[in-house]
Amino acid sequence: MWSKLLNPRRVYGRQYPVCSERSPFAADVDRIIFSSSFRRLSRKSQVHPLAMNDHLHSRMSHSLEVSCVGRSLGTGVGTFLAGRGELPKDIHPVNVGEIVQAACLAHDIGNPPFGHAGEEAIRGWFLDSENAKYLEMLDPSVRTDFTCFDGNAQGFRVITRLEMGGVDTGGLNLTYPVIASMVKYPITSYRADVARKGKSRKYSYHVSEKNIFLEIFDVLGLMKTQKHIRRHPLSYLVEAADDICYSVIDLEDACEIRLVTCDEVLDVYRNILSDDKIENVNKQPSVRRKVGYIRALVINALVNSVKEAFARYYDAVICGDVDDIISMCNYDALKCVDDAKALARGKVYSEHRKTVLEVGAYSVYSTLLNVFIPAAYYSVVNDKKLIMYKYSKALEILGDSLHANDKYETRSDELYSAYIGVIDYVSGMTDSYATFVAQQFSGAGTGPWQA
Repeated sequence: MWSKLLNPRRVYGRQYPVCSERSPFAADVDRIIFSSSFRRLSRKSQVHPLAMNDHLHSRMSHSLEVSCVGRSLGTGVGTFLAGRGELPKDIHPVNVGEIVQAACLAHDIGNPPFGHAGEEAIRGWFLDSENAKYLEMLDPSVRTDFTCFDGNAQGFRVITRLEMGGVDTGGLNLTYPVIASMVKYPITSYRADVARKGKSRKYSYHVSEKNIFLEIFDVLGLMKTQKHIRRHPLSYLVEAADDICYSVIDLEDACEIRLVTCDEVLDVYRNILSDDKIENVNKQPSVRRKVGYIRALVINALVNSVKEAFARYYDAVICGDVDDIISMCNYDALKCVDDAKALARGKVYSEHRKTVLEVGAYSVYSTLLNVFIPAAYYSVVNDKKLIMYKYSKALEILGDSLHANDKYETRSDELYSAYIGVIDYVSGMTDSYATFVAQQFSGAGTGPWQA
């Protein structure tokens, strides 16, 4: 089973043996870190948009920290699998850690500017009745890629198609286990919309990447039918690493900008810290040192708890019969994560400046999409009268993103591709650049863009 699950096959290109000096999974780590999409995460929000405090986390620093936690989880689980005699002979526990590390590095690589607010803004624009005409030509099964837009699916597209030159180059050409370990919701947007109406409609790949997705999950032995696809077991570790980090790091950032106190942070984690460790926390000379010390202790405790839960519920994890690993941890670990999230919801995510900037994000996206989507639409339907000068200039800005020279079977396919190209362009922007372009489009620009 694990011989299939850890098959180092790639979508395109040369296959590297696992026993080489540098494993294919370690190569994946490097490919992600050196990619332009990963580099742009340094200017995308984690929690606090356009923050001036350099101590706060960006999407990049968050992803790097998640990858460190993920590597520890993966190596620990790899050791557990080796003890059971289930690892293939050419796979070592450290290689399992590299797979999880790489997947963690890429887990947010498709996030648009302003994070979850950006996702909501894109969905909201396409759901607005005034913009309904732009979706009329599309089949309902693909409309939901826009009305339910999700950064997870965009990330899958980035790593499998967009990076390294274009949509037909294989993206970063990562190994199948790394790609599959990123996938938390192995369904289409249409199925997610139908199955979870009124709830979270998360999904992990666009229709444009359906064939790549099915190929990967079939080769890894995770696809019974196209409607019955299991998550890769290591994806639970990627999810857990993300949960651990944001439940701890979001409070560290909040303490840095004085939204919560150090005592409030300590109270949240008190039940998983021994008295002597709490005493050591209180001995630290500054608030920043105290919170950093708490972070290290808590992450270590949660990592150990997740590894124990994976081993305890191993059979259920392999079968895909669990929702997540954190919920299966011991009571103290679960309570600590739940309490941390509750404190963040109450005092961090609703903070006034953050809320104001997120409202502003809707205006940014509205300004961008009000120009780019009509430009794409009129270029496809070829209505020369309606391709105003503004839209023709917008098409020049989009450039190759619309893939104008591709061959399509139907006008609907061409329109879908054009819209996806717009989303590629807009979601790839950083927070500050998206704001700058929107200002220029609205005539409120304040000067030349500073790199």
